Amino acid sequence: MEIQLNQMKTKLMSKSIVGILLIAFCLMYSVFCSAQSLTTGLVGYWKLDESSGDAADCSGNNRTMTNEGSTPFASCLINNGGDLGTTAGSKYFGKTSETFGVTSLTNARSISMWVKLRTEAPTAAYPTGCYGINVWTTKINGGNAMSYGLDYGDGQIWGHTAGTKWLRAYQYGYNEYYAEYQIALGTTNWHHLVWTYAGNGTSNLKLYIDGSLVSQANPSDGGSGWGVYPTSNRGFIGMDNTNTPGYFDEVGFWSRALTAAEVTSLYNSGAGWQHPFIVATAPTVTTQAVSNITAITATGNGNVTSDGGATITERGVCWNTSSTPTTADNKATSAG
Repeated sequence: MEIQLNQMKTKLMSKSIVGILLIAFCLMYSVFCSAQSLTTGLVGYWKLDESSGDAADCSGNNRTMTNEGSTPFASCLINNGGDLGTTAGSKYFGKTSETFGVTSLTNARSISMWVKLRTEAPTAAYPTGCYGINVWTTKINGGNAMSYGLDYGDGQIWGHTAGTKWLRAYQYGYNEYYAEYQIALGTTNWHHLVWTYAGNGTSNLKLYIDGSLVSQANPSDGGSGWGVYPTSNRGFIGMDNTNTPGYFDEVGFWSRALTAAEVTSLYNSGAGWQHPFIVATAPTVTTQAVSNITAITATGNGNVTSDGGATITERGVCWNTSSTPTTADNKATSAG
């Protein structure tokens, strides 16, 4: 049996006439959402989707990151990302003379990013055994500076056993404190790393790895007194005092503490969720009566009335001689 199509549209409704069924279809996609929009409080977001040059800020806040060391771009988790190479060198993305909206130790903040190492951190003391995942510094309190971000490296740097690997979320200022977790990131998998700080209070600094909360710190932890940090406003991706050999993708900075549910949404079972964080809904499709039915042909019509916020990847009709045709039966399709 053949079916001649005037239009091939998309899935979800079916109609049966004289034993012939018309069904329009599209590839389904992941649906997820959070309690509030992830664009709320978004200070900067760098997809790193470029093929060369600087890293644009797609949040609309014009905080473009300068490409330092001619950092190349490569295929990463979602489209392109930054490739900082296989050795600790001078490649990174940075912006100077920028506070990212932070004016106080007590300002709430969050940093989210995807990282895949190309070389594991060596068993060595600082600085050789330390990778700076990111760092942000802000001048406050009459010229003193606070520094915060993520470091990864050998355990001996922070008083642990040499040869073990640790990830540390830190904030150093008058009170120096950190949340740390023992993990070997390795060079095989992408990892979603999130740093959140809710402001004054107990257990405000939190470290998430791959969607899970793994450590948190009380502001009273650590030493006290102003440390010696660069007295400049800046933010670096892939760099602290040392840089990180690996791939970086989808870096976001918020002026609030992300919730656990939002971190889960950003992780998205390891697939990531890219700005502008569109919440997809089911598409809607209408079908019309099958017409011009003969012994060997028929004409089917349908329309996509809403794509649900996602890109339609395939559309068409499928048919059989029973009452429940599926895409495993006879079908005719077109892309997009």
